[in-house]
Amino acid sequence: MVDTNSVETAERLAQALTAFFRDRFPDRSELAVRNIKKHTEGFSLETYSFDVEWQRDGRTAGERFVIRKEPPAGLLEPYDLEPQFRVLAAVEDTPVVAPKVFWYEQDPAILGAPFYVMEWVEGSVPLPTTDEAGNLPFPDEEQRQSIGRDYARVLAAIHQVDWKAKGLDFLGVPRDGRDAAERVIDLWA
Repeated sequence: MVDTNSVETAERLAQALTAFFRDRFPDRSELAVRNIKKHTEGFSLETYSFDVEWQRDGRTAGERFVIRKEPPAGLLEPYDLEPQFRVLAAVEDTPVVAPKVFWYEQDPAILGAPFYVMEWVEGSVPLPTTDEAGNLPFPDEEQRQSIGRDYARVLAAIHQVDWKAKGLDFLGVPRDGRDAAERVIDLWA
């Protein structure tokens, strides 16, 4: 089990992830996990990016991945990553912009809590905060407009997904306008 609050986090996490990836890619020689970075943009979940490197024909090959992991404790308990993983997997071959997910692991013995693995997608995460000078994440008006258009495009793509055909009925079907909000309140009450 990896204690993600210890000083040796990166080294122990690299060892645990190396073992995890060696099980999934047994044909990749000298496989190792390197360059682990903890991201703070995930707010309530622990998010790490890292490189998986191996030897192929005498040369180093590699791929970058991300894990999202349940925290040991937090404000929004109980945590359950499986629905998030299943939704991301369901929209993989749709126009919805989302990272490809590879594995969901329930066994807490591997990293200390359930987690899933997804592809690394280059980009920036606009946080709803200001910097020390009070500037918003995207002070350029044209950039903010572009983000707004992208948001509307992705939201429209989500609403085009045939949720029943994609097996998303496990999320439940709201009965009326207030049902979805009431179910969330019941979850946290």
